[in-house]
This record gives sequence, structure tokens and C-alpha cells, in this order.
Amino acid sequence: MILLGEQLGARLGALGQGSLWGRVQAASARTGRPVGVSAHLLGAIDWTEPERCPIRRQLLPVVEELEPDHPLCQPDPLAEARDAIAPGLIHRYPDRALLISTPRCPVYCAFCTRSWSVGPTRGLARRVRWEAALEALEARPAIVDVTVSGGDTWSLPAAELAWLGARLLALPGLRRLRFATRGLVADPGQLHEGGLHAAFAALASRARDAGVRVALHAHVNHPRELGPEARSAAAALREAGLTLRSQTVLLRAVNDEVELLLSLIDALVAADIQPYYVYAADMVPGAEHLRTSLAHVAELEKQLRGRTAGFDTPHVVCDLLGGGGKRQIHSWERYDRGLGLAVFRSPVVDPDGLFLHADPLRGLEPAVQRLWADPGERADSIARQLDLARCSATSA
Repeated sequence: MILLGEQLGARLGALGQGSLWGRVQAASARTGRPVGVSAHLLGAIDWTEPERCPIRRQLLPVVEELEPDHPLCQPDPLAEARDAIAPGLIHRYPDRALLISTPRCPVYCAFCTRSWSVGPTRGLARRVRWEAALEALEARPAIVDVTVSGGDTWSLPAAELAWLGARLLALPGLRRLRFATRGLVADPGQLHEGGLHAAFAALASRARDAGVRVALHAHVNHPRELGPEARSAAAALREAGLTLRSQTVLLRAVNDEVELLLSLIDALVAADIQPYYVYAADMVPGAEHLRTSLAHVAELEKQLRGRTAGFDTPHVVCDLLGGGGKRQIHSWERYDRGLGLAVFRSPVVDPDGLFLHADPLRGLEPAVQRLWADPGERADSIARQLDLARCSATSA
């Protein structure tokens, strides 16, 4: 169950956190980001020390934590709207597509990449949108891999999840079907209470008969999120025939320490969830306080590498501004740490394109922060880095 608005405020008041709720509301008003927390995750917050709690920081940001947005922050940083070939269907890689199944979630995270398009008050009209997306998929047989995301697939009624999954499995060339969700850790009880388990089990059986690989990608950021209920839900899904993989967003003062990441990997492996991706946080407005520098992310990857088996070591990546897609964290063409700007190539997405990722301003020298604040100097500096990256690529 998700708690919204007055219901969430009343629950926080009952916990003696009325003043926290006021600060959360002020943060939401400043960022325009919806606030909604599942009852399950609200219970996982350490109320003896909420200011430092990594669960609270992800879900209930307070106004004094917020930082000014980086000048390159964008409401749609991954340019998903640009790459939509039908309503809610994003086609960026040659053989893969992403289907935005719903704008609703069991929890609204403070760092959400799609906060511009998701929320509890967003319209649905699911079947109309899905039919258009399915027609687009049928017309593109090169797409053999579909990820169903949102919002969050966990927020779909079981009957609608079953209907959509069956229609996708009927695509003649489909080889892989994935469901992305935060719900496994945000509201694990919904798996059985909402009938999702039966829907997923039926889809897994049908996929097995059709020779399609089906997986659930669980968004898990902290070991505390993998409590007994989440582990039990994971076991039920695995027994139903789904492959389980994780996706983690690297967040400042939440999980940006190597030992904590190792604890998370251990917890995932113990639950038979393959550690799959660790993402640098995307450059979305209102989430600057949770981002870390690319240099820090790269150093964490170096520290992780070799600490456990390679097949249990996640890929550490950043998803590039402007729709460049996911790139390995060390694969930049050029990274000026002083300027806090990295340039990447993504040949599959755009053979000639160059894509950017920028560090938070807080770690840069005051003079560099002033440079970023000046539109002219900022444009000149970016152009210079792009030229240097092109020269490096040509000489190579």
C-alpha cells in the first residue's frame, strides 16, 4: 500500500515526525516531485536517527538537503521522449525496446529519472497506449527484447499484467522479456495479495513453452531493503520460473561506500538475485544532493572488481545525457576532473555523436562553479571538451 498526501502526513505524525513531514512537503514544493512511500518501506526507516537513514534519504528528502540543480540537469535527461516510436515505447538500441506500462509506482523515489512523466495523479488509458505500442513492435521484427517498466509494473492490476505479458509473448520474434520493478522491496506483500504471483507464474510458464527468456529486474539500493518479506517474494518468483537480476542507483550518503556495496551484493546473491547494474545517478532536477562524481563512481568500481566472483560483480555504468545510453563507467573519451565533465561515445546509438556526463558542482573549485554559472563560459568550455574528445578519437 502506498501512502500519499494527508495519509502519509498522518502516519508520520503518529510516528512523532510531524516536523519532518513539513520539511518533506517544502522539498516537494521546490522540486515539483511527487511524494509517496509504501507502508512497507516507511517501516524500514530508522526512526531513531531518520536524518542519517539511507531509506529516508531516498524517499523523503527534506528541503535543507536540496542543492541547486546542475546547469545540465534536464527533466528528461535520457531523451526518452525523443526516442519514443509510439506512446510509451522507447526504441534506442537496435534489438531492444522499453515499454512504459504505467505512470504509477509503489513508491516515488527522490532521484527518479522519469519524475517528469510519473505520479499518482497521472492518467492511465493503458490499453489504448499498449495497443499502439504493440502495433509498433509488430512492425519492427528486429526488436527481440522488450523491457516493461514504468512507473512500475508492480502497480499494474494482475489481470492487466497478464494481458500485456501474453500479448508481448505473442510477438513472433520475441526472445527476451523483462519486467523492471521497485515493488519487490517497496511492497513485497502485493505479490500474493494483489495476485501478481499467479500472473507472473503463468507468464513464465508460457514464456518457457515459447522459448522466451523472462526475467524480473528488481531495483534495490541498500541491504536493509532486502528484508524477510522481500526475500520471500524473490524466492516465490524464482520458483515460478523467473530469472531475477538487480539494478542499483549509486546515491550519496546512501550506498556510495565500497563495503556497503559489497554487503548489498552479498545480500542479493544470498537471495539468488544476480547483481546486474549499478548506475551513476541521472542528472534530473531536484536530485543533485544525491549525485556523486564520476571519479568517485569509477573508484568504487575499481575497489569492487575482484572482491567477489565476476558473475556476481555488477556492471557499473552511467546513462548518458541526451540519450547516449548506458556506458561502462571507465569508457569515457575524455574526462576533465577539474571541470567535472566527461565526454563519451556511443557508436551503436550514434556513430558520430558525443555525449556528456557532469559531476555535481559541490566538489568543484569555486572558480569552476562560477564558470558553470556563466552561460557563455559554460558553452565555451563544453565546446572545448567536445573538440578535444573528437581530436582524441581521430588520432586513435
